Amino acid sequence: ELTTYKVQEILQMEDNVLVDVVDVSLLRPVSQALLNEISSTKILITTSNEIHDLVIISPEGKARDIYAAIQESLEASGGGSPKIVTARSSKPIQAIIELLQKSI
Repeated sequence: ELTTYKVQEILQMEDNVLVDVVDVSLLRPVSQALLNEISSTKILITTSNEIHDLVIISPEGKARDIYAAIQESLEASGGGSPKIVTARSSKPIQAIIELLQKSI
């Protein structure tokens, strides 16, 4: 199954912030599957037409805290649980990546 394949592929990647490694349509199922496989926070970002969707996956339960730290700067909309937050921002992708890397 594509979701399982994507999860295995992502588990091989060392970066905490990953851009365009999964299609936006797979963001939710891949994020939920990843939650059970990772031991520290990972953030997946998909880009399309200047709107960036992101998922903060935090097995340690820090997803809402990370989102709260970046929400205002990124003018992001979103929400979720302590372990998974989904959000959307139209800020430049490089700014999003840098802010997220500092917030993890």
